[in-house]
Amino acid sequence: MGAMRFKAAALALAAVCFLPCSHSLTNAPLPVTPLSHPPLPNPIFRVSLYVHDPSNATTGIQAAVDACARQGGTVHFDQPGNYTTGSIHIRGEGVHVHIPAGVNILAGIDRSDYPGPQSAWYLLHFHNCTGCGASGGGAIDGRARLYVTGVRRDRKDVVNFKDPSCFNPWECR
Repeated sequence: MGAMRFKAAALALAAVCFLPCSHSLTNAPLPVTPLSHPPLPNPIFRVSLYVHDPSNATTGIQAAVDACARQGGTVHFDQPGNYTTGSIHIRGEGVHVHIPAGVNILAGIDRSDYPGPQSAWYLLHFHNCTGCGASGGGAIDGRARLYVTGVRRDRKDVVNFKDPSCFNPWECR
């Protein structure tokens, strides 16, 4: 009898898990209720004071994050638009990154945007953080579609990233 009850519970759980997931396969969007969040932690580090060229924003964003890491607070993208960046390392205590609607964080497409081995390539890398987080209605776009076969015809298909035939580092990301 216990095994029968377990199977019934497992089937009920599977049905509950499957129904919402199967809905996402259709074109109809699920209704979304915006989450409210508490006020952003102070002090506020406005990205516009650190980034002078949003198309090459890595150094400026990292400087804002590092300044925030010394005190805790919020790195706030206060100007809408696209910010192209490589790896941003977020560490420390109480660092909050706020990406509001209208802001798009775009992954850089050059190999030089991601120093070190491939295992260390992250766009926003939260490590050794306590009480760190991110919020907002903006977008973080890894731009993987640029590396899917057929999308960028000027890029070579590379299966092995150590392939010696890949002479240009931007082709072997």
